Amino acid sequence: MSRFNLNPGFFSLLCGLFIGFNAISQKKTISPEMYDEWQSISTFKQTPSGKWITYEVKPLDGDQTTYILSAGGDVAKEWQRATNTHLHYKDQFACFIIQPAHDSVRKLKLEKAKKSQFPDDSLGIYMMANDSLIKLANIKSYKAAKEGDWIAYLSTKDNRPVPASKKKKKKKKKKGNEPPKTSGTTLTVYNPTNGTTSVIHRVTDYSFSENGNKLAYVSSIKGEKDSLTVHVIDLVKDETTTLIENSLGIEKLTFDEDGKQLVFLSSLDTGKVKNYALAYWQEGQHNAHIIVDSLSKDMPEEYTVSQNGQIYFSENGEKIFFGISEIQREEPKDTLLETEKAHVDIWAGDDSRIQPEQLKRLKRDQNSSFLSVYHIKRKKFVQLESESLEHVSPLEKGNSEFALASDDQVYQRERTWEYPWRRDYYIVYTSSGRKEILKEGLYFGGSISPGGHYFVYYNHSDSSWYSKDILAKKEKKISANGLKFADDLNGQPAVADPFRTYGWTKFNDDYYYAVSDGFDIWYLHPNKAEQSFCMTNKIGSEQQIKFSIWRTENDSLYFAPDRVIIHGFDENNKDELFYSLNRTENGFGLKELLRTNHKIIGFNKAKESEQVLIRRMNFYTYPDLEITNTDFDNFAKISEVNPQQKEYNWGTVEFVEWYAYDSTKLRGLLYKPEDFDSTKSYPMITYYYETYTDNINNYYAPKPTASIVYPTEYVSNGYIFFVPDIKYTPGYPAKSAYNCIVSGTDYLTRKYNWIDSTRMGIQGQSWGGYQTAQLITMTGKYKAAMAGAPVSNMFSAYGGVRWGSGLSRMFQYEHSQSRIGATIWEKPELYIENSPIFHLPNVTTPLLIMHNDGDGAVPWYQGIELYMGLRRLDKDVWLLNYNNDEHNLMKQPNRRDLSVRMRQFFDYYLQDAPMPNWMKYGLPALDKGERNGYELEK
Repeated sequence: MSRFNLNPGFFSLLCGLFIGFNAISQKKTISPEMYDEWQSISTFKQTPSGKWITYEVKPLDGDQTTYILSAGGDVAKEWQRATNTHLHYKDQFACFIIQPAHDSVRKLKLEKAKKSQFPDDSLGIYMMANDSLIKLANIKSYKAAKEGDWIAYLSTKDNRPVPASKKKKKKKKKKGNEPPKTSGTTLTVYNPTNGTTSVIHRVTDYSFSENGNKLAYVSSIKGEKDSLTVHVIDLVKDETTTLIENSLGIEKLTFDEDGKQLVFLSSLDTGKVKNYALAYWQEGQHNAHIIVDSLSKDMPEEYTVSQNGQIYFSENGEKIFFGISEIQREEPKDTLLETEKAHVDIWAGDDSRIQPEQLKRLKRDQNSSFLSVYHIKRKKFVQLESESLEHVSPLEKGNSEFALASDDQVYQRERTWEYPWRRDYYIVYTSSGRKEILKEGLYFGGSISPGGHYFVYYNHSDSSWYSKDILAKKEKKISANGLKFADDLNGQPAVADPFRTYGWTKFNDDYYYAVSDGFDIWYLHPNKAEQSFCMTNKIGSEQQIKFSIWRTENDSLYFAPDRVIIHGFDENNKDELFYSLNRTENGFGLKELLRTNHKIIGFNKAKESEQVLIRRMNFYTYPDLEITNTDFDNFAKISEVNPQQKEYNWGTVEFVEWYAYDSTKLRGLLYKPEDFDSTKSYPMITYYYETYTDNINNYYAPKPTASIVYPTEYVSNGYIFFVPDIKYTPGYPAKSAYNCIVSGTDYLTRKYNWIDSTRMGIQGQSWGGYQTAQLITMTGKYKAAMAGAPVSNMFSAYGGVRWGSGLSRMFQYEHSQSRIGATIWEKPELYIENSPIFHLPNVTTPLLIMHNDGDGAVPWYQGIELYMGLRRLDKDVWLLNYNNDEHNLMKQPNRRDLSVRMRQFFDYYLQDAPMPNWMKYGLPALDKGERNGYELEK
């Protein structure tokens, strides 16, 4: 059922607005009323053996469905409203939450029902062996051991037995007959493989060890204050140990990998503001004990263990990592009314961060903590992070004695105008907290080799990789002379970042750092540059194939070179490929296993078998779920999410190539209707951003738009759809856009007489919206244009703020996407040349603008300046402002509304459809929320 939340009669209007059937093929055309027919796969996973698979399918609006099936295909189950599925590691059962029906919840919201009237979740447990389902009601949460047989589920209710005095109302209550009050509810611990069940009451929190052998939980007795007790159940021995009692705050129950150690936060503070200590328990001990608190040796004065920091063990269980922060104090009672206080932000010129960024980061800063470590055997606390070193990352899953750290404080002020942003890098010794500088002012990070001997980093000045011997303090280039590893910035006047890196691998008993040069993968030796080699044998650069490494074992510290998938992307035709690796004496040999004219958007290999789950799409094919293997020699589709597609007039896509006005060779995508007829004349819409031809195999499901036009819907309704690549020259984004976009449309109209050059439109969002606003000042050949979130005045935008992040916009113009490459004082002529606002008298094209007052990327006054200028010049212009919505629309009703209005706008100008009332008369504020103005002028 479709839910537009629009006026009655909307769908009868659509029947007149959008043609339902194509006259030739008799297939339906895509219109907004069809959006709800399309669904999407949201998650998928398989058991380690690969014998069982689950995936979740979501509609645009309504209840999702979870499917659980055997890889052999003999069992296939589906459950409505099921989500958050766990698959047993040995193929015994599956668990999932069953949510209340969407329609029921919606009805209660409409009735403004109390929270207590809303239905609770349920828990489903599907037993694979006997094909049966256990369903349990009133579930607050559930957890399952990652590699164990146990699950635990917490009820929404306290299910303790009701005492006799409660059952017999006439009988007078006896003192002491009432159960103690609690903030907890009933926890059930259940082993579906053998039916063993334990029920525990008054539980507020719980956590399994990874192997499922132990469960920690917190129980509550609530008097004037909540008294909490921590317990651990040994599920193998069926023994319970009480670790700590009478605590007033318990947080973050965390086991080590083996389940033999537990750490958590504990507080004895009685007030609302609580400070915590770190409590530790080890198997065999009768109680937990405090190991770190505000009085610990080397703890900074007025600091203690932070409630907000992440807590985890090193993989080997020898260290505990946690955060520390300032001791929290109760705020003194306020003696002023709010109306008696001044509320002011002070923007100081020497602030390291401007006020908007400070305010945006306020909650994060308030909840920040400094990473620290406790060495269990040495019983030693060490602070790692501090105000002068804010980012520390332990190596080798915490096992290493080293950590890599970085800090950007001395560069924070220049972040206002510089990009990319620089940082200083350090090595930190976890045994003492001592730090040593590795490299100052790096634009891009680096990596410390296993064992901590070398720091590998990218040098932007010569586009090469270097290594620093940490002990000897010597540096050397480890990539070969002549090789360049800098990515193409397409005209952005910034320091180019390196191509992708893949981390460390071991080859011939030595560690190598794996990097890409854009096509090939190189293994770089951190000390012996002569041993660095091209793992892909330069096939990538020779055949224009972009290679990448896909790891299949994400839980390992370093990837094994023969336990990875080599993926390729053919730059010529955009096919994707898979290769096997064969070890040779000097490196590897590659063997092509698969070439597919699809884009791969999902990949999952079973941990204990060669089975692979994969999702592939192209313009014609929804990315359903398929089963294959690591040889990619057979594919079996196991889902069919959108079978209705065959009922609709879809489309085709092909490459087009032409030469721009400056003789640059360009490429683009040309979409045509499935029922294309070369004897007809078609209107054309051109959409763009920067480069798009890599996306030739994208599938575009019919759906409400967040900001752009989708080729699927428009070609289905008789449009030609063109997407050109744009190549930029620094300082001249406007001329670059004109050079590429307009030359492309000129080429197509010259070549194809079935494109009507008098019925062409353009559309772009954000950077594309800017280009739309600029293009209509440079040419009148487009009959209609739509600009989403456009910058119209680069002078005012340069001094503006990205309110979503609080960052200044200056860096965008000096170094990033806006591509000016100078300040407004250095080259004001470029800001004038590239600002639509100064050229609006040239506009003859009707313009529809969307710019929302909640836009956190491009300040919406940019759209207002454009609208006001065109209005003052008496041009045809409309501005859509979706209240409190974002740069790209996030609210579903707004997306539906924009989809309708954009279609009506383009259909009026390019398809000779009637003008809708909102375009002819506007929509007065008095009618806001009462009418939508979709009605068509007859």
